[in-house]
Amino acid sequence: LLTYAPMGGGPSSSSGSTSTSPGGIPSECYKQAREEFDSRYSTPATFQIAYRDFQIIRPLGRGAFGSVKEVKYIRDPIPDYLQRTNPTDSTITSARIALKIINKKSAYKMKQEEHVVNEKRILQALNFPFIIRFYFSFKDNANLYIGLELIEGGELFRHLRDSERFEEKKAKFYASQIVLALEYLHLLGIVYRDLKVFG
Repeated sequence: LLTYAPMGGGPSSSSGSTSTSPGGIPSECYKQAREEFDSRYSTPATFQIAYRDFQIIRPLGRGAFGSVKEVKYIRDPIPDYLQRTNPTDSTITSARIALKIINKKSAYKMKQEEHVVNEKRILQALNFPFIIRFYFSFKDNANLYIGLELIEGGELFRHLRDSERFEEKKAKFYASQIVLALEYLHLLGIVYRDLKVFG
């Protein structure tokens, strides 16, 4: 779960020197990231897209409020915001996406509708290499749909189980990505409360 608490301040640079965050992110990078996030969060984009525009490829998993499916966009022309999903593929319509389908009634019954909407807005506003990319969202009478980057490497737990233990080099590789992603979120005033090796 992602929780955003707008806050003032943050790393700042004094004249003649460049300050950094505790993890070493230069203050100018922080400032740029914060401005970009605030702009996207305060003015969420709208998308002219619908469930019928996709072909279902396969189920990817289930959650408390719904499911996640691999889908492919089947309309022509493809919207600009989907052209980013597969930049090396000249067949633009082959773009594959993880479509998160959240049932509105289930979220309402569990009193999580506000959290679901807030998480969608946060994902839309984030921009960091080690955080899954948001592409679009839309809704109908029954569900909220969120289109996300399709990651096919599997869960970290599966790799850990197969290896039994990670070599130090591999452990540092995974840990560094997690730490940098968490630092980016914390600098933006966001708390991620669901960190685990599953998922």
